[in-house]
Amino acid sequence: RGWLTAFDADTGAVRWKLEAPKPIIAGVTPTAGGLVFAADLTGDLFAVDAASGKRLWNHNVGQPVGGGIITYQVGKQQYLAAAIGNGGGLWPVKTTRSSIVVYALP
Repeated sequence: RGWLTAFDADTGAVRWKLEAPKPIIAGVTPTAGGLVFAADLTGDLFAVDAASGKRLWNHNVGQPVGGGIITYQVGKQQYLAAAIGNGGGLWPVKTTRSSIVVYALP
């Protein structure tokens, strides 16, 4: 399994922990809007509230996620993109293809 752990930058104290069924080796992407995007090797791409660690959104992309996760804006539309189908070569996970998934955020 894997863990996503948030620490208080001033004190070093653990603020919250989120458990995942497989390791989280993809990039963890915090946003100015208070969201944190992450993904695990089961293919679950998810968003959590940065303050509480509460999972707000989850989507299984059908492949392990071991690459980067980014957000970007085109005009007034915000997007989320992730590299999928990559286990990083260190974990015994099955992949059938590598690709990029992109979501338009509300």
